[in-house]
Amino acid sequence: IDVRGPTPFGSRSLEVLIDARDRLLRPGGRIIGRTDRVIVAPTRTPAVFRREIHAAHGREGVNLDPVERIVFDTPLRCTIAPEDLISDGQCWQVVDYRSVTSTDATGSLAWRHERGRTFDGFAVWFEADLADGIGFSTRPGGAVSAYKQMFIPLQRPVALGDGDQLRLELTARQVRENYVWSWRAWLTAEGSETRTLVADQNSLAEVVLDPAAVPLTGGSAIPSKGPRASAL
Repeated sequence: IDVRGPTPFGSRSLEVLIDARDRLLRPGGRIIGRTDRVIVAPTRTPAVFRREIHAAHGREGVNLDPVERIVFDTPLRCTIAPEDLISDGQCWQVVDYRSVTSTDATGSLAWRHERGRTFDGFAVWFEADLADGIGFSTRPGGAVSAYKQMFIPLQRPVALGDGDQLRLELTARQVRENYVWSWRAWLTAEGSETRTLVADQNSLAEVVLDPAAVPLTGGSAIPSKGPRASAL
């Protein structure tokens, strides 16, 4: 059963696959698919985001300012056109299902742009290796239509000058039934060594958490006694 979404990081999909492999796969058995390469590229705003988010602002007198920050901090599963990409995709993560043990992922990428462009976020998709070089890609404009891509929006568009370098630090962390994404981006102008932070966002606001459970996840948290511990 394929439990992936636009990326391997969705809900408890990766956790389920790791558990199934460890419990059910016999020695010498094979997993299909074998690996996923997660690809990221800077992009302009996809049509669906323009239609459903941008166009709704101010319509019929509705003020969306109170929820705007949550909307622009929430990755969106949607179709991204290949002409929206302003740079080639780069591999952010390789998920090897034969050996992966963590459901979290983090990594950095960098692009240097030869000519000035403006971008509004990042497109994310994956390339699957099923076995022995047989696979498929969910890239924008590709032949595979069963999957969509994921759009990670910025709070505001970012203009790139000629020769500017764009650097992205992207992290996905599982929080119970959900993933919290965080993304930070910097620009370094041509001929400069100074990095300017242009985005520092995360999707925590879209995850509904029980405040009583938050302290239990801290590194310094001390678990409370359960009934058996109390009896002992």
